[in-house]
Amino acid sequence: MTSGQKSCPPAWPTGSRVLRLREVCLLTGLSKTTIYKLGNEGKFVPSISLGGASVGWPSHLVEAWLAERLQISLEKKLDANNPPHRHRPAEFKIYQGGDRSISDRPCIKLTEKDRLRAAARREIENRKIEREEP
Repeated sequence: MTSGQKSCPPAWPTGSRVLRLREVCLLTGLSKTTIYKLGNEGKFVPSISLGGASVGWPSHLVEAWLAERLQISLEKKLDANNPPHRHRPAEFKIYQGGDRSISDRPCIKLTEKDRLRAAARREIENRKIEREEP
């Protein structure tokens, strides 16, 4: 190819068309922000310029991406190492607080953020109680 010549674009499959952002959102179930974020990270179909500020996505590539995501999702669900349920298993702990105790009550393991929020709520409740006492 000589300098100044442009390469021919790859042939598109029959029936493929350019999807606009709204159509891609409806087809994938993703938000506009997520589509652009994944595109910038190279995890989604790259957009093509349609001129000016207009962009689109080839429908055959979006459909192939969806098929790949479906395959990955099914493999994860069928993987023997992953349990089929999504909730966290309950743990049993003995709670003791003040003049009362609650024993062997199931609880969900809390994250550090959850513990901090709970501590902040307790602190607020303690301040309210202190204000109410004469």
